[in-house]
Amino acid sequence: MFGKSKKEKMFLARRKMERLNKELGKMWNEDDPDIPSDVNGSYTGTPKDGGEPQQDADDL
Repeated sequence: MFGKSKKEKMFLARRKMERLNKELGKMWNEDDPDIPSDVNGSYTGTPKDGGEPQQDADDL
């Protein structure tokens, strides 16, 4: 009738943040060697052609 109490809202918000943190942690720790936009290897350090990664001006 009156809605959720402040304590209940805080509990639900904390639980939601914990779920989001867990999901972000999974995404952050995943290792994806097949990043198609990283053809020169500047992000992963492994170029598609197997050579040395290229360093461009914004990497310096």
